[in-house]
Amino acid sequence: MLILITLGSFLRSQALQQFLADSGATRIGQIHPTLLNRDRLQVWIERERLLSCPLGTGFNAVLFEFLTRHKDSPGSSYIQHCSLESDGTDFLIICFTANQARQFCKVRSFQMDMTFKRVAGRVKEIAFVNMNETTGKAITLARAFVCTDTEAMYEKLFKVLFPLVGRIGMGQEITQNHGIDWYHLHHRGIEAVIVDMCAKQAKGLGMFLHSIDKSKSWSDHLQHVLIFCRVYIQRKLHQKFRDTPEYTLMDQIFTENNKSKFDIILGQLLNSSNLEVRNWAKNKNVDWRLAGMSRCYTKMPAVKFDSFEKNSNLVESTHSLLAGIKESQTIDENRINNLYESLRFGTRKSYKVTTPISRKRRGMGQPASGSAPKSARAAVLDDFDLLETIDLTEDTPSGKRRRPVESTKTLKAKEPTTPTPT
Repeated sequence: MLILITLGSFLRSQALQQFLADSGATRIGQIHPTLLNRDRLQVWIERERLLSCPLGTGFNAVLFEFLTRHKDSPGSSYIQHCSLESDGTDFLIICFTANQARQFCKVRSFQMDMTFKRVAGRVKEIAFVNMNETTGKAITLARAFVCTDTEAMYEKLFKVLFPLVGRIGMGQEITQNHGIDWYHLHHRGIEAVIVDMCAKQAKGLGMFLHSIDKSKSWSDHLQHVLIFCRVYIQRKLHQKFRDTPEYTLMDQIFTENNKSKFDIILGQLLNSSNLEVRNWAKNKNVDWRLAGMSRCYTKMPAVKFDSFEKNSNLVESTHSLLAGIKESQTIDENRINNLYESLRFGTRKSYKVTTPISRKRRGMGQPASGSAPKSARAAVLDDFDLLETIDLTEDTPSGKRRRPVESTKTLKAKEPTTPTPT
């Protein structure tokens, strides 16, 4: 992709190495002495970039891309919405494919996370992700790019995103103004949203749901759908409170399933002699926050609350805005197409089973469900492959081979024998 090329990546590229090999050279300077001047190469790269992207790689370039290539064909486009606030302080860009929209309309839950890593500058990316229960693969359902982080921005994002997803994923003639359905309102659709403990994010979602059903307050809506990312919370706790006597109680409160014991722990934290601990407990002692933290307070069925992954971490790489969107399109199209092909043909690319149940079994030190002796498994693995796991912190598989595990017989053969006394 031309907008991603730098001088360093060009000099390291396989295309250049192939060109040198075809020309009988080993260094670029052997082609022509002027190519030894790196500034000349940089000028040529910049010139080609400007010819390819005359409006640059910022918002204007994305808007031009949207208006000329995406706006009139949403069924085959990736950029589905691109708008600028009237005062010019913020913009909203929403990206997903038709296949992603169809998948979004089928999922029971999604994870939402804001990252600052994919796009350089003050632009923030919000990713909507679902862990597919059948394949164990994390699939990006949609992405949004914004500049601000406010309740109003989140509310607008949801009011634009979900109707778009419903219209493209289900068809305009059968979808309602709210787009996708919500289980606590329509008895079908989204059952849970897993997020970091961000008040602005939560309030924006609550206000959007309140616009659908005004019989419930925004905080009441959140108590039916919200689950907080436990990994994020425990990491913050460890960073700030690991040296305090209350740390064990603060960590325990997220796994306590008995309401009376939960209230006792919360009361102890509220009455702590440590001011920071008291403030932390006071901040959490709010109805919608308690509902997102514990099955004791959620209005979601406890079985459903326990069944969802409580992790929303995403880490991406850094690029310009247009480059970030272009790369996101490639990643998202590959992942969603791989998912459909895997479900269609039953093929997998890794021998490791990565479904939620198998991961929980391994976490408890138990063998995966249905495990068979090695000899029996070998015959089964000849018939199909098992799906690869895509780590949210990586765009592509690392390609590293696992260290082979030695068999029991080999280990026994290596055991030292007791020397015979002479």
